[in-house]
Amino acid sequence: MPRRYSMATRANLTQTTHAGIERALVRLLAARPYDAITMPEIAQEADVSVRTVQRHFGSKDDVLAAAVRYPAQALSEELSKRPAGQSPREDLQSLVAALFAIYNRYRPEIWTLYNWSGEVPQLMQALRVATVSWLSAVEALMGRWSNRCAIDPLLAKRAIMALTSYPTWRGFAGAGGFGSPEAETLVTRLLYALIFEPSEQP
Repeated sequence: MPRRYSMATRANLTQTTHAGIERALVRLLAARPYDAITMPEIAQEADVSVRTVQRHFGSKDDVLAAAVRYPAQALSEELSKRPAGQSPREDLQSLVAALFAIYNRYRPEIWTLYNWSGEVPQLMQALRVATVSWLSAVEALMGRWSNRCAIDPLLAKRAIMALTSYPTWRGFAGAGGFGSPEAETLVTRLLYALIFEPSEQP
């Protein structure tokens, strides 16, 4: 039992150290170009030694890859925990809620991902991975919905990707002044109107 506790404690400490180093790089990226940031600066920002950073991550690119990989993994886990809805509207609500929960939880990391993705190849790759994960969830819903009612799959996919993008969420939750539940409800209603209401017309 003591050994098991020790291993669990060590794993938790490792995870905490990893997260601290990753977030240190994200904070630095908010103020400086990626190419100008050094490993010693990351260590100083994380309040650890350079040796510690190097032991956990082989390079600055590895730190960056880890920092932006977790939101994509978290999204996949969040989506897998949400059961299929009893109706298309419930499915949409669940899908939107899963994504917005990740946006809330990983605001700095996702902002960095979008802000620097055009200049840092590693971020562009991470963005592609996150997009593939999201598209897979959307396409799974397309399959269920197509068996229930007539929809335009291309329109549905475009509408979902546009209205659930991070910049759109920031517009609702930031400048728009909507709280997260309000933003979820509004986006769900908009998507339902765009995807399903046209097929309900005579």
